[in-house]
Amino acid sequence: MMWARTQFLGCAGALMYDGFLVTCYYHPKGNVIGKPIFLRGDSNNDVCSKCSVLRPSCSRTLTGLCGLDDEYILQSTAESIGYDSITFIILTIYFPFLKYLLM
Repeated sequence: MMWARTQFLGCAGALMYDGFLVTCYYHPKGNVIGKPIFLRGDSNNDVCSKCSVLRPSCSRTLTGLCGLDDEYILQSTAESIGYDSITFIILTIYFPFLKYLLM
């Protein structure tokens, strides 16, 4: 899950034993107890009014989201990039050998 203040995301995967490990690093971290995932804008007329100084305005491509549009995004559409099918994997671990360690 991505938090509104997350600016960087890096993921890596490795084949381990009979499974696959995928882990991701988020900066700044999210999942803070008692804090919302995002801040809702003031009104329908100004949905990006709570954008941070790092992403000061609404994205022109991904409407309703704060962001800076780079040239790749500006020359594309959400459909051509495949935003409708993106899935973020936070952490998936499969270790079949753990049953032997826990016995």
